Amino acid sequence: MSRPLRTLLVGAALIVVGALASSASAASFAYDNATHVLRLTGVTGDTVGLETTDAGSYGVSAQSAWTGDPTPGVIQSGPDLLGTYSLSIDSNTLPLERIEIVDDTGPVTASIAGGDDPYATPVWVGLNDPGSTARIDRSSGSPISFGTTWLSMSAPSIIIMNSITAADAIELTSTAPILLGNGGSEPTAKSLTATTRVKTSAMNANGKDLTVQGPWRTAGVSNAHDIHAVSGVTLQGDLGATGAIALGDLSVGPPAQSPLTITAPGIILQGSVHEQVGCADAEITCESLGAAGAPAGPGLVLDGAVNASGPWSAMGSIEVTGITHLGNDVSGVRTLVFDQVARLSGAATRTLQANEVVARDGITAEPGCGANSIGDMSACNSDTQSIPIRTANVVVDGAFTSKGTTYLAGNITVTGLSRVLVANSPTNASIQAGARLNLAGGLSVPFTGSALLSATSTVLAGMPLDAGAGSIDAAACDGGPVTVTGDLSITAPVECVGSLTTVLGNVTIGADVTSAWYQSYTGPTTIALGSGHIRLKSEGGALVNFPEGGVSASWDAAPGDIASYTAIAQPSGTSCTWASGPLSCALGAVPSASDIQFSVSSTPRAATTPPTSPPNPPTAADGTLPTGRTSRRTVARGSRTPLTRLIVPPASRGKRTWSETGPCTIRSGRLMAPTRAGTCKIALRVAKYRTTPAWTGRVTVTIK
Repeated sequence: MSRPLRTLLVGAALIVVGALASSASAASFAYDNATHVLRLTGVTGDTVGLETTDAGSYGVSAQSAWTGDPTPGVIQSGPDLLGTYSLSIDSNTLPLERIEIVDDTGPVTASIAGGDDPYATPVWVGLNDPGSTARIDRSSGSPISFGTTWLSMSAPSIIIMNSITAADAIELTSTAPILLGNGGSEPTAKSLTATTRVKTSAMNANGKDLTVQGPWRTAGVSNAHDIHAVSGVTLQGDLGATGAIALGDLSVGPPAQSPLTITAPGIILQGSVHEQVGCADAEITCESLGAAGAPAGPGLVLDGAVNASGPWSAMGSIEVTGITHLGNDVSGVRTLVFDQVARLSGAATRTLQANEVVARDGITAEPGCGANSIGDMSACNSDTQSIPIRTANVVVDGAFTSKGTTYLAGNITVTGLSRVLVANSPTNASIQAGARLNLAGGLSVPFTGSALLSATSTVLAGMPLDAGAGSIDAAACDGGPVTVTGDLSITAPVECVGSLTTVLGNVTIGADVTSAWYQSYTGPTTIALGSGHIRLKSEGGALVNFPEGGVSASWDAAPGDIASYTAIAQPSGTSCTWASGPLSCALGAVPSASDIQFSVSSTPRAATTPPTSPPNPPTAADGTLPTGRTSRRTVARGSRTPLTRLIVPPASRGKRTWSETGPCTIRSGRLMAPTRAGTCKIALRVAKYRTTPAWTGRVTVTIK
């Protein structure tokens, strides 16, 4: 037995309807026997109400009389005392595949209310008039349940006054932002719960909490208090909340849209974060770019403090404006930006793979803040941590920019260029590791800043010139001072540093170091010559000095049967000779100078053979390089090679003059190779200086 239909209208609506009741227009219903679709059409100013009554029964109301062909299972009645006309629909008598509510000639309100019995038939609302509104209204049952079926509403305006559940899907599409309604005694929090999918266009939460359970695809939410979405979320618009936002797996897309922003004081990301492509409009599950993909989208801004436990992958960019707690790896991201300190946790090694990682307030290794719900986020902003550090190591697979302090208890490895930025600050920006610091891509420090590198051992793969700069001078290099604490190993040329100071450690120098000002190597220093020549030079004329400890030289074995090696430091002439054992010898105290050049020569056992690499090579009669040094070199097409790597100058202070013939050019101390294969010749003439004779060397360079 059906219950009497509940009245869905407010007093203001009755005044409008009273004027329309006497008109000739009327609401209509039509039933299609082939498709089993019941269509309800409202007229201008009418409200078409739909709610469940008993199981398998529905009540329909309007303020205009219903018209339609008599259909078994549809009983018309009314008007009642309020002027309402009703339809009672029994789906046991009238087979229903879907109930539709549409408008006709003017604005219509479609009101869906829930009875104590859940809906058993799909409901589709399609309103097109700009003044039409679809509503989810209050009822005695909360939330409104669609039982085993689904709800789809499309209208210029949608107002949700109560929560919705559906065993299948919920789809809400509106021209204006969907509004979470106010009024009466309905709960301040709204929830959308569906098994298959929840799809919403842009939404104005009106200051309320919003909970979504089930795969959710949304064009964004504004003006929320809290947002909970624990299942997968496909984000196509911004999310904003004044409280906190908690999300499960997050897909950002499609890539063609503008950068998306999630804004809240606290943001909890419990699942993965990645970019999506190839989504049809009705789909929820999309094809991921994958960790090895080439992200092309604009990416995501997380505007607030973030606690993230899942991996981030395949994104154009990710920027976090607040403190970040990151408990998983990052891969395949174009740019990863932390505006405040990034705290890494969750594993022995944390990998950040991006074209560039920017940590404007540094990186630390700490346990996660433990937040897994909205109320927990306050703990994420605390600066005190009593739990032992779990992330011992970090790998930045790409370029790294740091302002502030980057600190980890274990190892730090950066594969790309490390940039240390300090804007208008008198303090050092520092990169500190408890064990090994490997700056495998080199280091850049601006003139306005300074850097402290602190670790048990630091590997510095050079400090290259600025892009396009050809030599070290005021215009080309504005490097700031660098201080290194702990052991230091230099494996590539340092060409752009204000000053370099080491303290409390052993130093191994395996490449040229050119500074704008002084160099000070405290502690035992080894010059790792390899098979060539190393130069330590201050362009400003300040001293290169070794204030404590002795200086040693090491080198690679020369070909042939070598009787002895001699290492020498010029201009002082300090030298040492090796006869047996490891290929090294102690130079001892090397006097300070603004330009110190180290080299090694070998003496074969056959006395008739001249030394293979004397400290001051003699000039051959034809002016070519002396015997024992090859007169040919090979460089890559388009390369920029320092001239001193092609011809090693003698330890003379005479004026140097370089010349070139062929398709190459000489610019700012480098040989600029053409982009095509060929051969060119370069020559170096060193003028006589006091008792040091003039010297000329030539070499043929093959471009491959």
